[in-house]
Amino acid sequence: LIDRLFHQASQSILEYSKAMDHYSLAPKEEVEKVESKLQIKAPQNGYLLNMDYLGLLKISKDKKIQIVVEKVHGQFLTEEDIVLHICYSGDSDMDQNTLKDISSCIVIGERRNEEDDLGFALKKLVEVSLKALSPGINDPNTAILCIQDLGLLMRELAALEPGFRKMEDAGGEVY
Repeated sequence: LIDRLFHQASQSILEYSKAMDHYSLAPKEEVEKVESKLQIKAPQNGYLLNMDYLGLLKISKDKKIQIVVEKVHGQFLTEEDIVLHICYSGDSDMDQNTLKDISSCIVIGERRNEEDDLGFALKKLVEVSLKALSPGINDPNTAILCIQDLGLLMRELAALEPGFRKMEDAGGEVY
């Protein structure tokens, strides 16, 4: 269990790091300046399991809009939570079908899983280490192994550049 959680978390960090190489950083001030004209709420209560970023990018290019993603994988959402902000000008082609297409890019589920949710894998490693230290189990070596794995994962996370990511084409147009 510990090795599986560690390898899945490490793989998630690696995949995220590779994916982020294709995007540039946007300063917080730049993101806060974007004027939202429309908000997309979670389609149902549950955990944000996945987001079809390539689908959102295609819609953004086709409809000449900008989409700001507010939530991250693993967050629990209610139907009242805003997941996306849509920014567009008068020449954008926004209609009900576009809103449905955007909403279909959001995947909500009842249960978290460590394959898609790095935070959940980290939480499970912490739980295993805490249970190993409980009086009924009293297995400090397992707890030490978990703590060492958490340290390695934290090192990998610390190497990532913090900030907002933006998708832009070769001409510098932001989506």
